[in-house]
Amino acid sequence: MNETALFYTFSTVAQTLAAAFAMLGAFVLFRVSGGQPVFERIREYFRLNQSRFDPIKAEQAVRRAGAAGVREIITYADLDAADSRWSEFDEAHRWHGMRATILSRFRWSLRLTLVVVTASIAAIPLSPALANANWLAWTSAVLAVIGAAACLILYFKLIGALIPSGDW
Repeated sequence: MNETALFYTFSTVAQTLAAAFAMLGAFVLFRVSGGQPVFERIREYFRLNQSRFDPIKAEQAVRRAGAAGVREIITYADLDAADSRWSEFDEAHRWHGMRATILSRFRWSLRLTLVVVTASIAAIPLSPALANANWLAWTSAVLAVIGAAACLILYFKLIGALIPSGDW
């Protein structure tokens, strides 16, 4: 394998993954912030009723179990909640679970992307030396491509979490 092919392989892997991850990052920020209005309405409801129960425990109950968790808190506090709130509690619980999944997948994608991009960038100036050892050239190029493929698989899993099945 010649020096130019190695140079362009490493360069392409680094640039492609960096650009793809930057776009995914924008989508993640957009999607994760989409649940904020739901949480804000619920927080305001809990703040207005904080004399009846602890709003922090109530919000934790929503995150843990949705309406069922809030029913435990509300029953305990002897609070008559409006029926319209139960669906909001469940929606907030769903958003919390989706947000946790998205952020977990985003973190794993970020870690692998950083490793592959850093290794590819570090290998660019070593292309002439790697080209002199044919087995090393092929091994490093194949590892870069396998790393890029693994990143793309993680990106597709992240995209799957960004687009819930009900949105299709």
